Amino acid sequence: MLLIFSSVYASSRTPPPRLSLSATILLACVLALASRISVGSFPASSGEFDAVIVYSPATGTLQVGSELTVNLTLGNWTASTETVIEADAWEEQTFAIGWEIEQIEIDSTLRFEPDEDRFKDWTTGVEWTFGSLDMDFEYKLTRTRGWMSLDVDWASDRAEIDTRVRFRSTGPGRPHLFYDADIEIGFSLCYAETSIVIEMDDDGFDALTLEIDELTIARLPWLTIDIEMERTLTERTFEVEPSIILGGTFCFEIEAVGDGDDHILSDVRLTEFGFEWDGFPIEIGATVYLDPDDWIDDQYAATLELTLEFEATPDSMIKTEVTFLWAGAPASGYKLARIAPSIRLELGDRLAVGLDIDMDLSSRQLNRIGLGIELAW
Repeated sequence: MLLIFSSVYASSRTPPPRLSLSATILLACVLALASRISVGSFPASSGEFDAVIVYSPATGTLQVGSELTVNLTLGNWTASTETVIEADAWEEQTFAIGWEIEQIEIDSTLRFEPDEDRFKDWTTGVEWTFGSLDMDFEYKLTRTRGWMSLDVDWASDRAEIDTRVRFRSTGPGRPHLFYDADIEIGFSLCYAETSIVIEMDDDGFDALTLEIDELTIARLPWLTIDIEMERTLTERTFEVEPSIILGGTFCFEIEAVGDGDDHILSDVRLTEFGFEWDGFPIEIGATVYLDPDDWIDDQYAATLELTLEFEATPDSMIKTEVTFLWAGAPASGYKLARIAPSIRLELGDRLAVGLDIDMDLSSRQLNRIGLGIELAW
């Protein structure tokens, strides 16, 4: 792996960045794991293999993609490799190794982009846990920058406090300077999960956010409300999402957003609404996006999803899903523009096959046909 890293940098004619911390930890982990194997111990292995073949009738192209993950475990040591191929190109190659005991965990991950013949990034982390206190130090090296971050989390029965600070280097050999930091305080308010987040960067204060999730009203047990308020130096926003839940199977949701300056919310609007119905084995979900910024692929303003899941045999499941997408707006009306059906057959816990189709009704053409397989061991 270290030879691969050297060859990639030699071909790019770019001097390799300083990797002393990550390289030392990763090399030590590799040698220690190798020594354990050499004395007669063999690691337990597991993994996954996913492959998909996609045919596009409009262009007549056939593309193959796959993802292979192999995991090894030996005592307190773990090692893994992941190979990703997309559109017939070797998109990403990942190597990772880790070691942990009761209170300390060390891991290091090295990623390459073989299709571009270059190194992507190297991340090394050390995590300590002392009772209710958790500390996580991480160093990440990219082709052009170095990042250091420190996360400190503390939790009790009444509150949680999470803090993070990051430092950035703009090049090899350059100092790491303060980049940004945030602190999040979480607690329960009127039986609702509440959090306050303060963010800052190298210019000072950046944003203050208040979130309240699943706020309930005693006399309206079927109603819950999610609230988010954010304040920056120049503006403030307010977002509210009331949800009506009936019988545990039907849920109706509305989202409204307000924007304004330092003094008043001048623009309050309804941005989306939808519903979900879960009556196993059938699930139905629909959403209408009233804000064009939220449209799917910048053109679909409404969706409807139908899901059917049932047991074919005692050891296999069949799941079918159909997604309908509409283009348009309330003023001009909606038109069904796209349909994407799929079917998935799960043969136990280790094997699954699937077929998906994407049809564009506006252009009256078949966008794609995909056939996939998933294997685990």
